[in-house]
Amino acid sequence: MFVPVMIDVRLLADGDICAPVSATTARKLGAEKILAVDVSAFADTTPPVEFRTLEWVEQDIRRRILIDDELRAADAVIHVRLGYYAGVFHDGRVAAITAGRKAALAALPELRRLGVIPSSSSVMQPAQVR
Repeated sequence: MFVPVMIDVRLLADGDICAPVSATTARKLGAEKILAVDVSAFADTTPPVEFRTLEWVEQDIRRRILIDDELRAADAVIHVRLGYYAGVFHDGRVAAITAGRKAALAALPELRRLGVIPSSSSVMQPAQVR
């Protein structure tokens, strides 16, 4: 998450704060097919309540509500299994890309069936992570 910044008279904040998955916005902008990717933590990777502050728990609940509302606007959703902390360092990026690719490949048959991606599309090779 990025720290909000004031530019002129506008406060700009990380989109994860107000729209962690922007399916509704994509639909309003005219998207015909929406594939949403949910990278939020699974219940089994969330630290127990006793290891988090009340503010932390409330933030997780608010975020989950926002995500669930957005996912309803999508035609298909890929849930990527990441740990609670994905990490911003090289190893975390590699792990996130690997998990995302695995989830996307597993979802391909369903995405083709739903018409979210054409049945003739080929699977691209992963980009090199720097």
